[in-house]
Amino acid sequence: MGVEADDFGSLYLVDAGNNRLIKFNSEFKVVRDAGGFGRSEGLLNNPTHIEVDNNLNIYIADAGNQRVSVYDSRLNFAEEISLIDDDDPLRFGRPSGIAVNRYGELWVADYDKAQILIYNNVHQFVRVIGGTETSIGLLLNPESMTTASSDRVLVCDAGNGAIKVFDNIGVHQYDLGGGYLESPTGVDVDKFGNIWVCDESLHKIFCFDRSGEYLYSIGEEGNDGIYSMRSPSGLTVAWENKLIVSDKGNNRLLVYDILYPE
Repeated sequence: MGVEADDFGSLYLVDAGNNRLIKFNSEFKVVRDAGGFGRSEGLLNNPTHIEVDNNLNIYIADAGNQRVSVYDSRLNFAEEISLIDDDDPLRFGRPSGIAVNRYGELWVADYDKAQILIYNNVHQFVRVIGGTETSIGLLLNPESMTTASSDRVLVCDAGNGAIKVFDNIGVHQYDLGGGYLESPTGVDVDKFGNIWVCDESLHKIFCFDRSGEYLYSIGEEGNDGIYSMRSPSGLTVAWENKLIVSDKGNNRLLVYDILYPE
C-alpha cells in the first residue's frame, strides 16, 4: 500500500496483505520488518498509508485498529494515537493518509468520516477539517497526503477525483487535477515543486507543476510493460531522483528515474 523514503537512502513500505512494515536500503534489499496481524502494541491490521517525519518517526495509518501506530527508524514501536472516542464512538472513522507539517502538527485523513484530524506536536487532538455540516462535500474518502512548499498540505481526495490544497491552518485553497484524475491515492512533491500523483482507477501516474498545471502522465493497466501497473496505491519521490510506486494490484514496487530537462 503506502510507501515513503527518508533522506538517507531508506525506503519504508506498509504491506497491507501481511500487516507489516518493511524497511529497505538504497539497493532495495530488505533490512528489517515489524508488525504482524493483531491489536496489541506493535501489531497492525490493514495498514494503508505511511509518513516519515524528519527521518526519525514513522507514522502508519493502522486502519483496521482505528489508530495511528508510530515507530522509530529502526522499526521499534513507539506509541499509538487512537481514533476511538469512548464518549462518542461514531465521531471518528478509519485513518488513511498522514502528513506532518513544519510545526510538527500531525494531520490524519479520516477515510470514513470525510474529514482531516489535526493533532499538535505532542499528539493531542486539536481540531477537524471537513466532515461538518458547513463543509459537507469538501472531502470524500480522503487518502494519502503530503506537505509542500509555502506551507501547503496536499490531500488525495479520492472520492471527488482531485487533489485538495490546504494552507497550514487547514483553510481550503483550491483543487488541482480536475478533468485528469479519477481516484487519486498517492501524492508527493519533488525538489522543483512538481506534484506527482498515482490514480488507482486509471492505473496511471500524473505529474503537475507546482501551480497545478498538467504536465504529463504515464501508465496503463497490466503487468508486462515498463509502464504497466494495476491499481497503484502510493508513491514517493526518493533519493537520486527516483520515483517509487506501490503497484498494489501486482504486489510489487516500480522504480523509475525522473529525468529533468537540462
